[in-house]
Amino acid sequence: MDKRDEARTNFQRLSPAAAQFLDYLLDDKERIEQLKHLADGLPPWTRPYATTQLTWPTFIGSQKLQQIKRAVEKVCGLVKSLPERIFHNDPKRISDFYDYRDVSLVELLLEPPNGIAGAIARCDFIDGPEGFKCCEINMASNIGGWRSQFWEQKYLNNEAVSRFLVEHKIQVSHHDPLRTFCLHMVDDALTSGVCSDGVLNVAIVCAGQTVPGEAGKRVAQDLYDGFLQIANRKVNGHVLFSSAGDLSVKNGYLYYGEQRIHAVVNYAGTVLPKQVYWSHKAGTICLYNGPLTKMMSDKRNLALLSQFEQSDVFNDEEQKIIHDHVPWSRIVVEGKTTYRGETVAFPDFLIAARDRMVLKLGIGLGGKDVHVGSFTGEDEWRALVEKALSDGGWMVQEYVDGRPYLFADGEGNISPQNVVWGMFCFGSRYGGGYLRMLPKGVRNGVVNSGGGAVEGPIFEIETNSGSKV
Repeated sequence: MDKRDEARTNFQRLSPAAAQFLDYLLDDKERIEQLKHLADGLPPWTRPYATTQLTWPTFIGSQKLQQIKRAVEKVCGLVKSLPERIFHNDPKRISDFYDYRDVSLVELLLEPPNGIAGAIARCDFIDGPEGFKCCEINMASNIGGWRSQFWEQKYLNNEAVSRFLVEHKIQVSHHDPLRTFCLHMVDDALTSGVCSDGVLNVAIVCAGQTVPGEAGKRVAQDLYDGFLQIANRKVNGHVLFSSAGDLSVKNGYLYYGEQRIHAVVNYAGTVLPKQVYWSHKAGTICLYNGPLTKMMSDKRNLALLSQFEQSDVFNDEEQKIIHDHVPWSRIVVEGKTTYRGETVAFPDFLIAARDRMVLKLGIGLGGKDVHVGSFTGEDEWRALVEKALSDGGWMVQEYVDGRPYLFADGEGNISPQNVVWGMFCFGSRYGGGYLRMLPKGVRNGVVNSGGGAVEGPIFEIETNSGSKV
């Protein structure tokens, strides 16, 4: 089977249209030319990095979409349940494991409302031979990928894409993460009673250098107005960008200047002023994500799911979710564990199984402190294993080699790609996603935007009635 046939088979698993689109492009070089430089003309803020290139779209049908939704929502839900299931909400155990170093602080943070249930997450999946596997969960507000909303019309207006959809009589829609988050926030605010007067003002706390200019602020407000109309909940409000120090409490409520704030999005990813947390605890604001972000974003949470998969911590249905969607993962500590039914001992097993493993620091960001064994020399790997054991806070995961998909970079160069599916979950609500990719064998097997990954949108296929097919 040549690369095109193999890729076509893999695209067929996503939808017949995905396979047809691959043939449509590869049969006519002019169509590939029309898809070059898709990022040209887009404002830099619509991409994580000004140099990020865009590739052609991916079309998914209902069967794959339902698999993705199930995986995203269920895995996120299980991770959010870990403090209670594994640690029984014991502040000391949680503080020790996640290195908070302050039991009283953890006790305070765990008191409801603690923001766990409504937290924002992006789950990174790899579509491999054994299924759709979650390799990482980023449960924070300043995650990448939400910008795909701004690519939609660029793609639908592209001559190659629009002609394909017309000729094949295919209707598609883009599941917009931003819109889904706004719907989630509105419902959250109404349910909690934070928004009781029809006003929902949102403060997006940014680091100084990331506050948008006036044009960006107008775009944000226009989008927010449109999303609130779609929500049809008789709510209006303003979206405001601030630094952490701009927020203050007056008469028990949080304010930005003279405007009362009902929801705070911690896009800066930093520790917020105490008045924000007190307002959250008092039930006068919704907070995304809360101060437990450090705990909920730790990569070792997947290792906890994997390690306890077959225990009575999870019921039969939950065990199947973990089996289907979480690769074998363990926390790196000396001792014995199981691997595919066999008892193995750390660290010897990790050293011997280097080609099948990935080492990850629990709190690493942006692809840092992620080491793929097959791209790492024996001596370096052994040193990394020793470091993980001595430092603590590391996990190991079985490497998931994704199905090879053919995509082009922004210059039209086509090659088999390592593809990561970045899928969103807002509370318990699926929120769409996007793809990022690098050619197989590039950058030590780690795919991330900071390392030059190409990105692309996902379009969901609809019938004439609007349902997904």
